[in-house]
Amino acid sequence: VGAAAPPLPRSAETPLPGYSPAPDPASIPLTTDGSWVVEEGPVVLRLAPLDDEARREYLRRRAGTDTDPFATRPGAARQGFLTFHLVLVNRSDGTVAYQPLGTWLKTNGNEVQLPLDLTAMETEYRLRESEMPPAYRLAAKALLDGSKLLAPGQRVEGLLVFPSFKKKAKWFEIRVEMIGGTGEPLSYRARYARDSKKKQRPKE
Repeated sequence: VGAAAPPLPRSAETPLPGYSPAPDPASIPLTTDGSWVVEEGPVVLRLAPLDDEARREYLRRRAGTDTDPFATRPGAARQGFLTFHLVLVNRSDGTVAYQPLGTWLKTNGNEVQLPLDLTAMETEYRLRESEMPPAYRLAAKALLDGSKLLAPGQRVEGLLVFPSFKKKAKWFEIRVEMIGGTGEPLSYRARYARDSKKKQRPKE
């Protein structure tokens, strides 16, 4: 998205093993590489799930760090975080207002997760009465953090890193909301559904 943009990180088909994209008429169009892309209307949008390798690559390029504090822990039964790369381009004649905390992950069980930002990470460690590791502060340079006011033609990109939901879910979705150039609310949705047991355990 955007002619002068650097190459985007490789996307994964799903941000979470065991779940697959489940597009419907109300969702963002899904492309063959697993990205959700809107090319018409006031905003161009690309939402791409990233696996651990693609996230490390992006952190290295954008934040200048080889340490990924969001990496799946060795031996962990599941991922601790779900990561998406979001690109927005304002195609309208007005200013588009985007707040990353206006994007959220929601499950069918009504569990809601907000994307991490530097303030949230600092608060979490302060509550634990411990010092936040420097790796998180470095990685925060790659996150979409803080309100964004996009002038006509302006582009913004970054990572949305969500804590993984705690309970098993039949489906989860990512909602991206913002205010368009004429004050209209804009809302976009991408949904993932849990794979059937038959799909999870293919016959050999």
